[in-house]
Amino acid sequence: MKIAITSQNFQTITGHAGKTFRFLIFEVEGNQITDQYPQEIPKEYVFHNFFHNINATPETPHPLDDVDVFITGSAGHGFVHRMGQRGKKVIITSETDPKLAVEKFLRNELEELESHHH
Repeated sequence: MKIAITSQNFQTITGHAGKTFRFLIFEVEGNQITDQYPQEIPKEYVFHNFFHNINATPETPHPLDDVDVFITGSAGHGFVHRMGQRGKKVIITSETDPKLAVEKFLRNELEELESHHH
């Protein structure tokens, strides 16, 4: 499983998932983190641009298609809905430590917040 954390500074969980271009990727096998690395996506693939400017469908390829779960500090209803159409789970949390958030997620202990309206 791959988990992407929105992290504009590559250190903490940041919000605005649809406008984020930097992610921390965690690879997980079973309930263990096996790898962690930063990933930056090109501007045209920032989800807000991708969904609105490219008019992407759930079948349109994206560099983060191999991610199963997105953990973020904030996201709108549209982001959550569109990611759901792509088969991705979005978790909004107040946790700021990326590794701790993944560990809590794997133990089903990560606090989940609601998405917001824009």
